[in-house]
Amino acid sequence: MSLAGLRKQINKANQFVTEKIGGVEGTKLDDDYVAIEKKIDAMTKLFDEVLARTHEYLQPNPALRAKLLTVNTFNKIQGKSKSSLYPLPEGQLGDCMIKYGQELEDSSFGECLQRCGESFKFMSDIRYAMEDQVKDNYLVPLNSIQAHELKEIGHHRKKLEGRRLDFDCKKRKQGGGTTIPQDEIRIAEEKFQESKLLAETAMVNFLNSEVEHIQALTEFITSQMEYHRQATDIMEQLQKYLVEKKEEAESKPKDEHQPKRFTSALSAHDTSSSNNTNGYPILSVSASPSGQLLFFKSKLPVQVSWHADQDQDTWTGAVRKRLDCVVEFHFRTYKSGSSEAEVSSPSTDDRNWAKSTLATEPTGMPSEPCCKALYTFDAENESELPFKEGAMIKLVEVVDENWYLGEHNGKRGYFPINYVEIVTPLP
Repeated sequence: MSLAGLRKQINKANQFVTEKIGGVEGTKLDDDYVAIEKKIDAMTKLFDEVLARTHEYLQPNPALRAKLLTVNTFNKIQGKSKSSLYPLPEGQLGDCMIKYGQELEDSSFGECLQRCGESFKFMSDIRYAMEDQVKDNYLVPLNSIQAHELKEIGHHRKKLEGRRLDFDCKKRKQGGGTTIPQDEIRIAEEKFQESKLLAETAMVNFLNSEVEHIQALTEFITSQMEYHRQATDIMEQLQKYLVEKKEEAESKPKDEHQPKRFTSALSAHDTSSSNNTNGYPILSVSASPSGQLLFFKSKLPVQVSWHADQDQDTWTGAVRKRLDCVVEFHFRTYKSGSSEAEVSSPSTDDRNWAKSTLATEPTGMPSEPCCKALYTFDAENESELPFKEGAMIKLVEVVDENWYLGEHNGKRGYFPINYVEIVTPLP
């Protein structure tokens, strides 16, 4: 820096401190210039904030924006042309719906989920296209204006302020008794006037270029309108599809599902014994009036099976009351290695009783409508019918698709359909 330049910087600093601390007034600019400056200040703040808010509108998550900026900058340093895309929530929601819709593809709801997922994926695609249009037709022009025109205006205004301080400093010193050449003051004033003219001209030209600013804003709104129009079309088609699928599901008959009762190890053993799945012959037992047990002869090994049903089975209860003695089996081995049960000869009365008892053994279902409880049901109010698991309930009527009206232990009430298994259906 030359000596004259250094002296000028000292004068500027001196005048600035004098004005701020000493309260000395500098040269006042005209009102028109001050009004233009206020408009330019507002435009400068406008461009700064609008650019930032537009980026937030397109990419709401600040953490993801910062991450993408870092990744893309690193890719540029490495020479990679491919840039990472901002993960849109529409695309993430679409992927989620498609994933679980494929797992439920056999149902109408699964098909609807897949269709919704595809629609949201389409919305993600058109949003990416909208973002590209906004960047090319709106953000790029605004960045160009900010980087060139506003920057140039700021340069002229800064230069004007510096020359004003230099001019005011020289005038103040001359008025204070310091000898300053008149030509130097005149040159400082001319430079001040020149800078004012350049700054004012640049600001007026910028304010007069409203057409370019409105055009950029129009491009932004047009891209938004096109995006929302396409999104509306997609949502309307999706809504029509869902209404059709809803009506189709309503008209489709519902699949009736009967819950299976849990089979314990004991019940499984009883079932295998009653079905004779192990291949062993079963020795049937019946009680005679005299207390003797009547057996059907069977080749050994012999398996004796006695199934104790509910107490309400009168025939089984009568048989169980007669089985009050200990049964002993004696087997005789033959030369062939097989054995057969050895029993005592029953009396004539016993034979007659056995024939009548076996003839009257109940084999069919109950004649009146009834059902069997699969689970225990605890009533929540007086109108409901409580019962235990395995209880037999008389059916009175079907209330609706979820409730029966029945009787049990002399009480009538309502109970859920899915708690019972129908033994004899209602007529």
